[in-house]
Amino acid sequence: MGELFEVIGWLRFSAVEPCPDKFRGATISFTSSDGGEFKLPAEAACISGYVRRAVLQSGVDQSVSLPLKKPVVQRVTDYLKHHKDVPASELVTPLPSDDLAECGATRWDAKFVDVDKAMLFDLSIAASVMDIAGLFVIVSAKIAVIIKDKSADKLRKDFNFTGDLPKSEEEAMARELEASGKAILADPREEIAGLAVALQARAMAAEKQGCSEAARTPAGQPAVDPRSWRHATWRAAALLDWHVLASAPEEVKGDRDLVKAALMTSQGAALQYASAALRSDRDLVLEATKYSGVALREASAELRGDREFVLEAIAAHGAALGSADQELRSDRALVLEAAGRGLGSCLQGASKDLRNDVEFVLRVAAADPQAFRHVSKHLQGDKAFAIRMAGANGRTLQHMSANFKADPEVVAAAVDALVASAAFAHASRRHDLGIDLPWDSQSQYKKECVGAGVAVPGPTPGGARQLLPQDDGTTLHMRRRIQKSVFFTAMSTMTGNMGQGNYTSGNIFMDKLPPFERPEIDCVALMWGAVGNMGMRWKAFGDNDALNATPEMLLTVGESARVLRVAAGMYDPPEWYSCSLFDEVTKHYYSMVTAGNGTGGGFKPSEEYAPAGWPALPPGPPAGPSGQPAP
Repeated sequence: MGELFEVIGWLRFSAVEPCPDKFRGATISFTSSDGGEFKLPAEAACISGYVRRAVLQSGVDQSVSLPLKKPVVQRVTDYLKHHKDVPASELVTPLPSDDLAECGATRWDAKFVDVDKAMLFDLSIAASVMDIAGLFVIVSAKIAVIIKDKSADKLRKDFNFTGDLPKSEEEAMARELEASGKAILADPREEIAGLAVALQARAMAAEKQGCSEAARTPAGQPAVDPRSWRHATWRAAALLDWHVLASAPEEVKGDRDLVKAALMTSQGAALQYASAALRSDRDLVLEATKYSGVALREASAELRGDREFVLEAIAAHGAALGSADQELRSDRALVLEAAGRGLGSCLQGASKDLRNDVEFVLRVAAADPQAFRHVSKHLQGDKAFAIRMAGANGRTLQHMSANFKADPEVVAAAVDALVASAAFAHASRRHDLGIDLPWDSQSQYKKECVGAGVAVPGPTPGGARQLLPQDDGTTLHMRRRIQKSVFFTAMSTMTGNMGQGNYTSGNIFMDKLPPFERPEIDCVALMWGAVGNMGMRWKAFGDNDALNATPEMLLTVGESARVLRVAAGMYDPPEWYSCSLFDEVTKHYYSMVTAGNGTGGGFKPSEEYAPAGWPALPPGPPAGPSGQPAP
């Protein structure tokens, strides 16, 4: 079991521990769709994410049913048994060789996928259905090898497709793909053909295994001829560039599965090229609307005028009302009903008259405060209106401008309506109202430090925070995002020179960002030291780098990797730090207290003493004749 991820356009696979401890040593049974029975140790079976999820839900005593036929399941069990103790192969991509063993695969894995095309695509479907990432990677690599460097005609013949694609359509597809700039290969026809055979062969394998989700005719047959080369290539071209659908034949525009896939790549815009029947398909139109509310304008007039359907579309995307029938856009009852369901964002699509109607907008915002974001521009900047809005629903303060969040009258109105809305006000307004939250008060912060007997991070100067009241309406808590931000800066912020003015100022700016991200986002500014033999420094200086004379001062790639692991993987590190290699003299002068040149003199009131807990510094080097440190 593992995870697929992409690094700068290269596919990578990372193995993870598949078997929960409570299942170790157990045996898991599973059955194929045609009655085949199999048993595997849990450590092997749980490499399949499908099996693992099933046993976590139902336990190991219940057999897991697989929607696959016996022959392919038998092959998959062989793979799982082998990889119980052997990690899955990690391939180098793009593939440097047609021999997978030269691309990072083990000899066993390379031999395992050396099968006929039918079984290879059966294994591809099995890897998808059973969620076995390692198997999917190695099978996909083998498919890429057998497709690579073959002409469109040869691929069509090798995979037994009918020759029903007119030459004019093939050339038109190639021209459009090349003009879009999305073609990777020199000959776009080869690129279209390669994807076409891969998609269609997988579709036929899924059909054979009985797990196809493709659209069907009323008689239960596939809606699309699986052997049609014309349809296969149009489908592939549309997935490479959805704009190709504009000139596609009507039967391609009516391919529901294809249009649904194109909706994802086009963020809903491909609905404009779908057939009339598909633009009247409620589920398909809702799928398009999930990506963009504007997509509703491409739906049939019947759907755009259907009140219940428009409410469903609003639930999918608040902007959908803007593309509905004009009568519905002016329907007060509909907007109020949507707001009552927590869909106040639909106000953005309401008619101009409704968004300018003060009394109506107040009713909508009272039901859902996010509606304030979508009132007309002049109302958003109207202080009198903001006061009324805050009084109607204190939570609207969260959606107001920074000026209103700092305005005493607006904040007072919001707090009178709901005390918890103070969490969204400017700190100074909270202080004026006597609502002193822990992160507002320096004195309270110091008290807490002293009382706890430990040094804790001080209040941060700003940043977006999600502060939510508990059910009792009094207790506030903070929600952290599962997110990490690392800003890469440099030590020029401490040793800048006139020749690096712009570089230094840019780094100083980034050094100041982490306090504004925290505590909601775990953020750090990392000042790089000098890294040798790679990156910008190597490109700029090469063999002329002055630090080449002191290689012990240059970070190696391995050391840099360890620094990155800590910066990106450690939770709540210091906000701003540097990693570099220093001799003792340099280390001393970088780490010394600078106020008053280290004497504690009054450069700034806040620097009259070293911070509490500051580590003891080693004595400085002996002074030279002029009183300056010796070299």
